Amino acid sequence: MTDKKKNPRRTELWLDVLHLVLGLMIVVLSVLAFLSPEEHLLFFPVIFFLSAVVFLVNGVVLLQNVGHRRKNRLTAFGKIGAGGLLLLLAVVSAVVMR
Repeated sequence: MTDKKKNPRRTELWLDVLHLVLGLMIVVLSVLAFLSPEEHLLFFPVIFFLSAVVFLVNGVVLLQNVGHRRKNRLTAFGKIGAGGLLLLLAVVSAVVMR
């Protein structure tokens, strides 16, 4: 079998669709959670989790495409770190909510 290198345009399209879908979900859930926070407590961990997914995916894709540029590698690790913090915040808010 031959190894096919991923097409960057396909990756960019997939990333754009992911940003669009998750961004729309985050905005809708945030507006609903803002309007009545007591009724929609479950939305907060979901919002943090979706934000973490966006950051983690961006960081991993950037890390795969960065090459050996130190500045871009640090940016990728920063995004992955921010995604990890948001994931931790999602877990903490889900546990505290109980």
